[in-house]
Amino acid sequence: MKRKFVIFSLLAVLSIFNSLSAQKADAVDIPHQKFVLKNGLTLIVHEDHKAPIVAVNIWYHVGSKNEKTGKTGFAHLFEHLMFNGSENYNDDYFKVLERVGSTDLNGTTNKDRTNYFQNVPVSALDLVLWMESDRMGHLLGAVTQEKLDEQRGVVQNEKRQGENEPYSMSNELISTNSYPKGHPYSWTVIGSMEDLNAAKLEDVHEWFKTYYGAANAVLVIAGDVKTEDVKSKVEKYFGDIPSGPPLAAYETNIAKMSGSKRIIAQDRVPQSRIYKVWNVPQWGSKELAHLDLLSDVLAQGKTSRLYKRLVYDEQIATRVAAYYSGGEIGSQFVILADAKPGVELTKVENAIEEELNKIFKSGVTEHELKRVKTQFNADFIRGIERIGGFGGKSDILAQSQVYGNSPDYYKTYLMYVNETTLADIKNAANNWLADGVFNLEIHPFPQFSTTKSDVDRTKLPETGKAPEASFPKIEQSELSNGMKIYLAERKSVPMVNFNLLLDGGFASDQFALPGTASLAMAMIDEGTKTKDALQISEELLMLGAQLGTSANLDMNSVSLTSLKSTLDPALNLMADIVLNPSFPDKELDRLKKERIVQIKQEKSSPVQMGLRVVPQYIYGRDHAYGFPYSGSGYEETVQKITRDDLIKFHNTWFKPNNASLIIVGDITMNEIKPKLEKLFANWKPGDVPKKNIAEVKPSEKPVIYFMNRPGSQSSIIFAAQTAPPYADKDRIAIETFNSILGGQFVSRINMNLREDKHWSYGAGSFVLGAKAQGPYLFYGLVQTDKTKESILEFMKEIKDFVSTRPITNDELNKVVTQNSLSLPGSWETNSSVLGSISNIVRYGLSVNYYDTYAAQITGLDLTTVQNAANRVILPNNLIWVIVGDGSKIEKSINEVGYEVKHIDGDGNLIQ
Repeated sequence: MKRKFVIFSLLAVLSIFNSLSAQKADAVDIPHQKFVLKNGLTLIVHEDHKAPIVAVNIWYHVGSKNEKTGKTGFAHLFEHLMFNGSENYNDDYFKVLERVGSTDLNGTTNKDRTNYFQNVPVSALDLVLWMESDRMGHLLGAVTQEKLDEQRGVVQNEKRQGENEPYSMSNELISTNSYPKGHPYSWTVIGSMEDLNAAKLEDVHEWFKTYYGAANAVLVIAGDVKTEDVKSKVEKYFGDIPSGPPLAAYETNIAKMSGSKRIIAQDRVPQSRIYKVWNVPQWGSKELAHLDLLSDVLAQGKTSRLYKRLVYDEQIATRVAAYYSGGEIGSQFVILADAKPGVELTKVENAIEEELNKIFKSGVTEHELKRVKTQFNADFIRGIERIGGFGGKSDILAQSQVYGNSPDYYKTYLMYVNETTLADIKNAANNWLADGVFNLEIHPFPQFSTTKSDVDRTKLPETGKAPEASFPKIEQSELSNGMKIYLAERKSVPMVNFNLLLDGGFASDQFALPGTASLAMAMIDEGTKTKDALQISEELLMLGAQLGTSANLDMNSVSLTSLKSTLDPALNLMADIVLNPSFPDKELDRLKKERIVQIKQEKSSPVQMGLRVVPQYIYGRDHAYGFPYSGSGYEETVQKITRDDLIKFHNTWFKPNNASLIIVGDITMNEIKPKLEKLFANWKPGDVPKKNIAEVKPSEKPVIYFMNRPGSQSSIIFAAQTAPPYADKDRIAIETFNSILGGQFVSRINMNLREDKHWSYGAGSFVLGAKAQGPYLFYGLVQTDKTKESILEFMKEIKDFVSTRPITNDELNKVVTQNSLSLPGSWETNSSVLGSISNIVRYGLSVNYYDTYAAQITGLDLTTVQNAANRVILPNNLIWVIVGDGSKIEKSINEVGYEVKHIDGDGNLIQ
């Protein structure tokens, strides 16, 4: 009986195959009945009585595309958990099923679905339905932290095993580079190690509740069964399982690329490989059927175009493949080839592109199309001889229902295949493969080796005598209109750098609407009386020059970097911008909108929220330094700024006697001064206002200003006071003690809050330079539940620094050594020298300040530095600004012991 059955089955398949080759696709039929239970579960039953077995195949419509960034790998991780026992059978799933003779037993996850399947004798159908329904409806009580940790480890080992395979890096590289960031297909199914490590038990439970309801599943039962019996059993075992929540369907999102993108990588592989990847239409579409056949024309069989040319005739490759990877919202078409050892990969790739170009131009032949259609139909028939497993009848019915919304959607796809014409394939190739390709090259990692070493690694080598730092000579001059010139000649490259500094800066906003200085300097290169913004930009590009405009707390700046060969036209352009800005209304409207957006962003960023309001509390709102540090102003003031305001700003502050031009590069004073006299001959001097940068007194007592930011994941702490002007006699000592207290990674504050307490990613302090008293800020971004404790640690570190835990010789020596040894490289470039001379001008330092800078650093002693700290740091007069979630930290802040005042985003008190 068994022998007769096998012969009959084979004859039946051959008969179907012969008829399929001669007839249309609808000659193939997988008879079935479909039911939808009251709870939404879709049941599909197919009767096949050729053997006493039954396939149970259940598809859940959830895959890796349902994951979110930061939580990748959940779909696959959960697949593993489904085999670890349910509430009523809390043991390994395989133990029961293997005991009853199951075959094709497994579960898999892809981007769009997770499936679980098994073939068993018909006598075990009830057992399988009980097991499948128990893990669908009664799982969560058995999913424990212990099981999560166990399966997390299993999945991570699976990931390691996969990544240990040759060329496996291609999975990650293709996913992340062929789709835009955030696209549901832009991460791998297995996910990242970091995300797997971060998976929490509650996340896993939520995944099950969301996606493993009855209404999100399709159950296919195929085999030696009767449909009505199966329906009755399924209702019995699955009918009490809740449907699950409503779920949104994903729209098609092919994300077709444009142009060509390439990544070149190395791996421990024996030969070079090229991947060429295109994003193409989604599963089940007509064009995908055309591309499906094209992939077979290219690489299926020895007579396929790529195999025959690359492997058989020219023998430049040892392997070639072409295929599509189908996806519910988009697919990928892939060609890969392994270059024969000794053959350049470019030769292989060129041959692939030549063959593709032939198809773009002439298409495929009638003979090729007939061959691949026959192959396709034969493969399909071979698959449907089986009731289960990949490509079996239960698999086809489930896939058709889940992706195509109909169990017999496979007929539609077969029809697309068998009705494909020569023109269809040519059009599909040109539409989808002629543009938008991601190329990945993977080459063998070279066989490196080491040499014998006699290096003594028991101690650090001596560094020897440090080179002396030297600062270039500064020449000074003055134009007839009063503009001062500072020049440092350096001939290392034929380039000249300029920086025109004008007193004003954000502090000048005390005479205008807050935000005026910053906006005016942003506008000054947006047009002159003879050129618009685009013409200026184009001219700079043609000259190979770079021009920048900016403002800081004290100064306005127009900078230029020019090749010496194009110096004259570049200087002409700079002078035109300085002397003749037009401040066009069109550009002003655009920049005002951008500036208002910037302010809104500042008022949403915790750090910027604090920095915007700190100045008004340490200086007062009437002081020139009392505006937001960014200089952006306020939304309502920026909105009011007009073109006339910018013209007034320019007329007020752009005076030659208020300007200093710093020049560094391949030019002499004799060369440059006549050019400048000519360019700026008509620039007239005049009076400029005197800014209120008077000395301010410290706060009489510590005060906490609290800004509520609901939902904030952490708190930002600022403690602020003023420090002496940059030109103070103890400036170098101030910078030195600040490095010890909070200015370096290994500073006391950072080592306490980050390395010891682990409450912060980074904490410290800095002294901002200013012509008058500068801001001295202590800061820390800390975890919310440690806000009060962090404030107390700041207090302790600051107070101890000037009392019970003064600076040690070891701390001082480390900072002095580091600062002195780093000096020789500090003035390597023209721009770095330009910056130091700018400091001389801005802060009114002596012109030879940097000639003695190294000696001043190395000459510091413990008494000088500690005295400077004791003079500057005022632990009992600090202004504190805290930004965080008030619902979580307000109570604890009130326990610090300081007066607490509530403020809004602009620093206004909230009563």
